[in-house]
Amino acid sequence: MLVRDFLAGVTDDDLAGTRKNPWPPEHPETVLSCLHTIVEEEWEHHRYAVRDLDVIEATSTAGLGPAVLAVGPAGLEPTTPAV
Repeated sequence: MLVRDFLAGVTDDDLAGTRKNPWPPEHPETVLSCLHTIVEEEWEHHRYAVRDLDVIEATSTAGLGPAVLAVGPAGLEPTTPAV
């Protein structure tokens, strides 16, 4: 089931339900908390993908191409190719 399918029919009672926490099982999480985690993770993945695609596009426009990109502390960064 996709998240959007779940959200289409979710109720307040569904969101208030609890699930076993995989890390500290003695601290159950609400379904709402789990949903927040999923949405936050997806947002962060999207944010980094868009940032990296912007770098690739900028270097391609400058004639550098994606072959001269390296992963740095801020994600993809232009670098000088080895000669």
